[in-house]
Amino acid sequence: MILPNITYLFTHRSDNGEPICFGRGEKEFDEKNIKSSPFGRAFYEGKANYWVFPYWLIVTSNITIAAVSAAYWSIGPVTAAVLLRHLHLTLGHQNIFRPAWYREGVLYGLIVVCFIIVLNLQAFLVILWAIATKWLVIGERREGRYEWDKSDYCQRWQLHLSLCRLLYKGFGAGGILGYINGSAYIVWFYRALGATIGKNCALFAGGVSGLMTEPDLVEVSRCSVYAVELCLYPCSDWR
Repeated sequence: MILPNITYLFTHRSDNGEPICFGRGEKEFDEKNIKSSPFGRAFYEGKANYWVFPYWLIVTSNITIAAVSAAYWSIGPVTAAVLLRHLHLTLGHQNIFRPAWYREGVLYGLIVVCFIIVLNLQAFLVILWAIATKWLVIGERREGRYEWDKSDYCQRWQLHLSLCRLLYKGFGAGGILGYINGSAYIVWFYRALGATIGKNCALFAGGVSGLMTEPDLVEVSRCSVYAVELCLYPCSDWR
């Protein structure tokens, strides 16, 4: 048993694999005086004043969201194949599909066009999903102290992060947002999430995605440029 206020050293040369104790603290260990964190009181001790998601529900929901995310971003190749088949049935009498030296180039071009249209449509729908779920699940954020055992804000925040997993898949590292950094689109996105951003502002213009965990509490003045990272956390210690 490892006790607090005591210095231990773990090493492969310890006696029978046990840690070596170099000294004991002055304060005696008393299990009754241990204070749990707000998260521990809510999740493990059941002392929250709201319904806390049980562990099995969290695991099930995360597995479901991961499966849906993988399936969603696999629609592109399937849709491209379906569209090409439809074009072949509809325009099969045209010369573009007849055996010729350029047929492979035509098919490749059609596949590229289908992928561009489908992926951009998927990205647009996912961005709308992230914005809609933010306002439905979290609503408008306000300054204050939100501890796990006294407010369900943190739980709703974690739920929204899980629902937004689609946003960070499908486009490689950085997800969808990584490809719109520095553009007007990323500004529109955070404005839709509640951020106050002035005109002629560029966010993450260096191409590296930063953190804007609570856009409702962010205010960026006009003509501002954040080239590398912008890391913003809650104004109060919500833990």
